Amino acid sequence: MRKTLQATTTTRVVDIVCGQMFCLKSVAGSRVEVVFGEVWLTEEGDSRDHFPRAGDEISLGSQRQILIESLGPIASLLISEPVAAPVPRQWLALPDALTPTAATRSLQLAPAVGAA
Repeated sequence: MRKTLQATTTTRVVDIVCGQMFCLKSVAGSRVEVVFGEVWLTEEGDSRDHFPRAGDEISLGSQRQILIESLGPIASLLISEPVAAPVPRQWLALPDALTPTAATRSLQLAPAVGAA
């Protein structure tokens, strides 16, 4: 039986000052939202440069290096990344190997006391 995962998202705030570069490696479903200021953003494997401003959001590719630099005195970003989390155990059925039939077959019972 295949165990499924549910996705949760972590979000962090990053402030970048003028002249500072911020680097991150993206995962599938990552997003960068500019909350304040304007930034230059470039993504590995993408020949385009992006210049998002406050209120803009960019979806990132998977497993890519991202460079971000503030174009003003300061920029504030919200970086959201999905994180796979196991589904709680009680939501999952038992794997086939643990079903009562399989478990019974694997038991070797000792003879009862007083049995001939």
